[in-house]
Amino acid sequence: MLRKKKILVAALAGMLCNLEEPEPEEPKQPALPVLKNNDQRAAFVDAYETWPLWIETEQTGERYYRYDLEDGTSMVVKVYHARIFDGYASGSYEAKYHDGYGRHEYYMLRDGKLFRDCETNRGLLIEKLKEIQKVKKG
Repeated sequence: MLRKKKILVAALAGMLCNLEEPEPEEPKQPALPVLKNNDQRAAFVDAYETWPLWIETEQTGERYYRYDLEDGTSMVVKVYHARIFDGYASGSYEAKYHDGYGRHEYYMLRDGKLFRDCETNRGLLIEKLKEIQKVKKG
């Protein structure tokens, strides 16, 4: 009986310590710049690493970068850790591989939709940026 109470007290003390730790600050996203053409919009999407890192899963080597838009939707770029081949690198065949993040998946998150149903492509993210800024301008 005494052992059970000691375990309970230790568990409660651990929970209390967790409550006292400050919440991690949400990373701030950069303001959406005025993007005048599709090249600038594409460059903004390609610079997803400047967006806040939303989720990082070390076990699977995935990173999700998220940019929240004014209309309530969010653009998400998912990248995987992988061995990347560089055919232009000099040296042996093995030397042409390096660790990095490759293969991108694009998502447009909308309220009421499941994450898996929001997969899209880079071109549609660019069009969404055009639509957002057209509404803002007009």
